Amino acid sequence: MRLVDVSFSNNSASVGGAVLSRQEAIFNRVEFKGNNARTLGGAVTIIGNARFFDTDFGGDLAEDGNHANIRVFNVHGDGGALALLRGGVENSTSVTVIGGTFKNNSAGLDGGAIYVGEGASLSVIAGTEIESNRAEPRFPDGPEVNRGGGISNFGTTLLASTSISNNQSVNFGGGIYSDGSLTIISSSISANQARIRGGGIEVAGGSARLFSSTIGGDSLAEGNLAGVFGVTGLGNGGGVFVSGGSGTRFQMNRGQISSNTAVLSGGGLLSLAGNVVRFDNGVQVTSNRALSQDGGGAYNHGAHFEIRDAVFEGNTARRGAGIFNNVGSATLTNSVLTDNTARLEAGGFYNRSVFGSIGSEITDNFATTFPNVFDETA
Repeated sequence: MRLVDVSFSNNSASVGGAVLSRQEAIFNRVEFKGNNARTLGGAVTIIGNARFFDTDFGGDLAEDGNHANIRVFNVHGDGGALALLRGGVENSTSVTVIGGTFKNNSAGLDGGAIYVGEGASLSVIAGTEIESNRAEPRFPDGPEVNRGGGISNFGTTLLASTSISNNQSVNFGGGIYSDGSLTIISSSISANQARIRGGGIEVAGGSARLFSSTIGGDSLAEGNLAGVFGVTGLGNGGGVFVSGGSGTRFQMNRGQISSNTAVLSGGGLLSLAGNVVRFDNGVQVTSNRALSQDGGGAYNHGAHFEIRDAVFEGNTARRGAGIFNNVGSATLTNSVLTDNTARLEAGGFYNRSVFGSIGSEITDNFATTFPNVFDETA
């Protein structure tokens, strides 16, 4: 199937509001607006292989968006614009998106713009914009869990030269929720929001590898947010929340995590037990905020942190403004923690567990007491 210069608007179906494709498909300069699927793929569902060139899903107005809704509890509403499903054990699904936009789409459960199912593969490249999409229930009987305002990934996803911005999830992963394999290259994840955790990204399993990418930006307006201002008890991991447990890896090579906010802990990043978090080759963790609790730059709650050649600067929190190592282990190698500010102890590094430093500098930080390092184990 090959579609060129075609527009689909205001169509509806149970699966694939406008298009359900089970064959090789090419979409070139196609426009999808106002389509609706009851379950999967508000505009398009792919079971097979497809390529999209300069295709637009939704638009600048709310009514332009495509929707995958939930009308009955426990019925899926995944992929507001696009859903990828594997056709069977021997049938692969591979989709490439080159250019184009995803704007103002919504899903009642997972993937406000795009849902990548288990066994499916997605590549998004060449300046594609995924903006202002939402994972949220549109009906009172919708689910209590919503994941991935922009993308929800349970398969394999590659993002290169892509922008993920201003997306929202009621619960987890404002920009991206991933429980599979995620690779991000030269891309930006900015101004996204999750009410509970992972304003920019939640890594709930598998692996996430980032190269020369930005989570947040140079201003608070570009930063990602976990939580809701004025609402207590919600909001961890403003930039990234790593929740997967044993075997889950988050690795960042070059790039920056900047200007993100967590209403609770982990302004830049928060990781739970069993994960491996690794920073390499000049990652900048700057100007992140933990508004009410700890770990402005990063908060470790049981993971293994490997931080090499990184800079933590200008972060703020109650304690451990640069890094708060609560449980687990953290090793700093040739890294710098400076100009971070804590309202109580440890502007630079607050330690409650296993901590090592090789060739690193923790200097010129600010706190009421112990401006640079406070070690409860000493």
